[in-house]
Amino acid sequence: MVQQMVGSDDCYVVDSLNATAGQRLLVECAVRLRDEGKTAAQIVAELEQLRERVVLYAVFGSLENLYHGGRISQAAYTVGTLANIKPIIQVHGRVTVPAKAMGLRKAMDHLCRQLRDCPPDPQYPLHIMYTDDKELGQTLAERVCAAGFACEDTLKQVGAAIGTHAGSGCTGVAYIAAKE
Repeated sequence: MVQQMVGSDDCYVVDSLNATAGQRLLVECAVRLRDEGKTAAQIVAELEQLRERVVLYAVFGSLENLYHGGRISQAAYTVGTLANIKPIIQVHGRVTVPAKAMGLRKAMDHLCRQLRDCPPDPQYPLHIMYTDDKELGQTLAERVCAAGFACEDTLKQVGAAIGTHAGSGCTGVAYIAAKE
């Protein structure tokens, strides 16, 4: 369909299987490959392999947007809010909730454990993202750096579309995992 819209067979579409900073990682890689003189077909082939290694975890600051968006019930919203539950999401083709933490500090601990369990490839940047609270993103960046991961100039604010769904006080990490 995109080829028809553009009017050319020389048009490639890559599904990132991701969002926000996960997509950014692939776009940055595509730009680097273009600057190295790779053809469009070579870039697509590399991106399709690389997208399988994109890791994106985020922690929601509150359950409010999940409730108002109809993704959780009022009972789950009420109990989760009282218990200070912070859902941790993972994005790869779809959004899943691999963990929940009681409080933001424990949620950030979980993100740092994920980095240790599935370390980033040092050839690629690691991005710390946040919705509306830059200090929260900076706190996560400091914790990631303290855990031994390079994170200079990594803080990125997510866009309005994702920020609207994630809500206030959301932060996360996106990176390309090292090859096994």
